[in-house]
Amino acid sequence: MLDLINRILLTRNETELRETVAVCAERTDLNKFFLYGYGKHHFWVKQRNVSDPAKTFDQRMMIVNF
Repeated sequence: MLDLINRILLTRNETELRETVAVCAERTDLNKFFLYGYGKHHFWVKQRNVSDPAKTFDQRMMIVNF
């Protein structure tokens, strides 16, 4: 997660953000531990429940506006 945050801080626009998240998902276990997506003007991240990865915690961990 820290790697993702560091990468996000270096992005300048939505395109770079999407590319960064895709690369991070390929190189790490991002999809295993987190659920994420995009809204019209934001990117969000929720944590998966370790005992049941199909479930997530209610609150979003992070929202990035672009």
